[in-house]
Amino acid sequence: MRGIMKRAAMRSRANSEYYTQKEARMDIIHVKPKRKDVKQVLIHHKGDFYLVSENTVSRQTLIFPSSPTGEPEGYLEVGGGSNITLEEVLEDFEEYLIKRT
Repeated sequence: MRGIMKRAAMRSRANSEYYTQKEARMDIIHVKPKRKDVKQVLIHHKGDFYLVSENTVSRQTLIFPSSPTGEPEGYLEVGGGSNITLEEVLEDFEEYLIKRT
């Protein structure tokens, strides 16, 4: 009986570690240039899609909810900010998302 319990505990721990790693992942789907002054990237993060858009002239990077094809679902930003680059947002994506309560 102890052997069964030990194996079950090990499987449970392995599964929880797998799901923790999977949820922390962020996939960059593609980069699509919009205009000369704008860089955009489609992100798949925790089951949701986001369009991250950097305007190099106004020096701001904003995050919008998106469809899997990269079309914004709305223009109310869900993250980002001024004086940050696309690269900074991608390095710590969760930090730049607005926390939902």
